[in-house]
Amino acid sequence: SSVVFVPLLEGNRFDRTASASRILLQLLPSMLALGGIAALTIMPRLMAGGASKGADEEEQTLYGVTCSLLSAVFYAMHTVRLSSYGRVDATVQATGQVVVNALLDVLALPFASIGGLGGSTRKWLRRADRAALERLAYAAAWNGVMIVGATTWAMSYAQRSIRASTAALTYAMEPLFAALFATVFLSESITLVQLAGGALVVGANILAGCLGSDD
Repeated sequence: SSVVFVPLLEGNRFDRTASASRILLQLLPSMLALGGIAALTIMPRLMAGGASKGADEEEQTLYGVTCSLLSAVFYAMHTVRLSSYGRVDATVQATGQVVVNALLDVLALPFASIGGLGGSTRKWLRRADRAALERLAYAAAWNGVMIVGATTWAMSYAQRSIRASTAALTYAMEPLFAALFATVFLSESITLVQLAGGALVVGANILAGCLGSDD
């Protein structure tokens, strides 16, 4: 959803005198990309069907959707703000984000242990053997260095020359690459619906280029 929120949050994205049809046209690539992401991620599950959910599960689903939308808004804000700090060295930005993320994670640990929030985590840590703890450490290091650090560096570097809304469309190709990598390296299957979703995301980027979104 952040691919739609970014152009809405980007203050200089639209001319105040632009017509409603012009604004909708500028939003069209974002809407197409969002549809493509939905086809890649949630459509296969919806098409597969399944048993009806109970009240508790429905509440959990609503909570999850709400948290996901809030996360999308914050990620959109992050994407927009990166363009505002174009003069700051990309390595400095990435290093700062890794440090801040690490500090926030450490500060959050005591709160996660209060009540039942951290119950399952504590049980797992008590039962985990050395190999499992090593895998956890490797995963944390990978997340900090690559997912947070390297990704922020690349985003900061790229958004010096392109709009945040254009960058967001490029980032929307993430689930497409995830599906392709899962097919190649994890022997997972990719459906026609997912291929169509990937085509929508690619098409959205092409359309954005045709519309001259960086002008």
